[in-house]
Amino acid sequence: VVEEGIEAAIILDETSFYPNGGGQVGDKGQILGDTGLFEVEDTLKGANGSIKHIGRLVSGSLSKGEKVETRVDKTLRMDAARNHTATHLLHKALKEVLGDHVNQAGSLVEPDRLRFDIKHVEARVNEFILESHPVTAEVMNINEARAMGAMALFGEKYGEEVRVVKMGDCSVELCGGTHLDNTSQVGMFKILSEGGVAAGVRRIEAITGRAVYQYILAKDSLINSISDIMKTREYNLVAKANSLVDENKQLEKEVHDLKSKMSMQNAGNALEDSLDIKGVKLLTAKYEDMDMDTLREVADNLRDKLGTSVVVLANVAGDKINFVATASKDAIDKGAHAGNIVREVAKIAGGKGGGRPNMAQAGGSDKTMVDQALASAQKVVESQIK
Repeated sequence: VVEEGIEAAIILDETSFYPNGGGQVGDKGQILGDTGLFEVEDTLKGANGSIKHIGRLVSGSLSKGEKVETRVDKTLRMDAARNHTATHLLHKALKEVLGDHVNQAGSLVEPDRLRFDIKHVEARVNEFILESHPVTAEVMNINEARAMGAMALFGEKYGEEVRVVKMGDCSVELCGGTHLDNTSQVGMFKILSEGGVAAGVRRIEAITGRAVYQYILAKDSLINSISDIMKTREYNLVAKANSLVDENKQLEKEVHDLKSKMSMQNAGNALEDSLDIKGVKLLTAKYEDMDMDTLREVADNLRDKLGTSVVVLANVAGDKINFVATASKDAIDKGAHAGNIVREVAKIAGGKGGGRPNMAQAGGSDKTMVDQALASAQKVVESQIK
């Protein structure tokens, strides 16, 4: 006996519920007796060919030997059937578009081609759907099925008798799952993603029927929201987006030029702080929120103004630290090497980097050590200059 509120697994002598298997999820629904109602939350295969209805008794009680009525959730069954029928059509479309080497749950040895042809595969599946092929199922001898050209699942084991699901002239497969009466009942098929999951194996994720309708509604809502934000009609979205991208690039250029000018002005004030090391001037300086292009420009500008010189600059932007070092040609002739200088300086701030004798850059991670890192440049340059 199963009492109200108890979780249980019910096994019947016969059932209309499909158990989890062959890649298809188990049915949900209800088992109704004279004195109780059992909510089926999942259906699984049990020992010795039995089928377990997993769930909870929501009212009354049910007893062993009692006659019951099984009520499969039709909406969920149809959704699963749409997906399952579409899987057979996808299998066929993949073989048509990519070749017979494609096997479900097996190897797909041409991943680049699959990515390229994915839209063709999707279009072919939808053609199968619109062609309204009747779907039939028949139990027969395995040899008869093979003679019909029925496709078997990769790695599956089959007995002497098998169930063959046929979809018009487009698909014949060995399958024990639930299906539609006609391919047109799938409604529509939409591929959401495709990618590699293991060596030689790729996965396609797709939706059908009601899920495609919800997908379209969500896309429409997204497009409408974007149209409102960008203050334009749907048909003009691409042109508006391109216009905004171009405008943003122009503004970024203007901001960059303005920052560069301001940085150059500030850099001019630092010229007086340079040190003379055996005829080579060394200048170090720290900046904030400057982009790398501007930092390099400032370094070049200072080097050119100083003459025989080495310039080492640091920029702190949030948690990111960048170092740039540059050396004039005559400073290099005296032994200066920007790549080695910036590498040693960056180490002090927990970073690393390097580069050419005349220009190099590095990163850092410890903002508290930037000043000490720049100060260390003096010893490094002193050790290099002959």
